[in-house]
Amino acid sequence: MGDPTSQVGKARTTDHLACYGIVFVARSADLAADLLHVPSMSLPQLASPGLDSAFLISCQQALTGKKVPKDLDSLAVRRVAGTRGRGSTAVHLFACSADLRDLLSSLSERRARELALRWPSLTDPGASRESDIAERARPGARLDGHSQHRVKLLTQLVGLSRMAKTADRSLMLRVEYHRRRTA
Repeated sequence: MGDPTSQVGKARTTDHLACYGIVFVARSADLAADLLHVPSMSLPQLASPGLDSAFLISCQQALTGKKVPKDLDSLAVRRVAGTRGRGSTAVHLFACSADLRDLLSSLSERRARELALRWPSLTDPGASRESDIAERARPGARLDGHSQHRVKLLTQLVGLSRMAKTADRSLMLRVEYHRRRTA
């Protein structure tokens, strides 16, 4: 074992993992597997930094009130393709379950906003006090950046889910992970 004091005062090199997700509508999960490349702009889609399978799993958890397993093949999403994580970039493709697609498509815009504002308490009970949630939900209340981002994502996700359900198509998620070394 090395001397732990030998690292004192020295910058440590760490890995920072960033992700960028694209949710899109596809004819089927099987046909979408070749879409490890960025989906065509002709497909209805939404893209966002930080959007990954954990967000969709949390959506299902928040909508059903049930704890969802956070493994790669959960009840909410199923990994259908991916690249090896060697090097600095990895890409994974997920298919959303029909249940999650249908739950999302049934949300009204108002309910999607409420869900986004209550997000911390729905996905991690005890994370937010009811008074904080009530203040954020008040009409005209200023929202922090995270709440604004979740409202936008959920509203767009509801729209895509409706398109997918109406056309009897799959809701897919492509996530690109980048590893950056920082000192």
